[in-house]
Amino acid sequence: MWPRDRSSKECEVLFDSLRKWKSLDRFSVGFLRRLSAFAYLEELGDGVTLYRKGDRGTSWYLILSGEIAAIPYRDQNEAVS
Repeated sequence: MWPRDRSSKECEVLFDSLRKWKSLDRFSVGFLRRLSAFAYLEELGDGVTLYRKGDRGTSWYLILSGEIAAIPYRDQNEAVS
């Protein structure tokens, strides 16, 4: 569900969920409220690239399940083995 389609009750449920995450306990209540208003769930398959070297990061990801790898590259197209 996109944030613009979320009700205030749904934002509150998401906020309550975010407050339970130990890794987020250093963030203020205000930040978590704003995050709950703008965040959305995105399911990604295996091998999806989130960022490439030199990309400007415009998103912040919270990994709920699975794993992520940071793979160094010689340039933007050639992987280091």
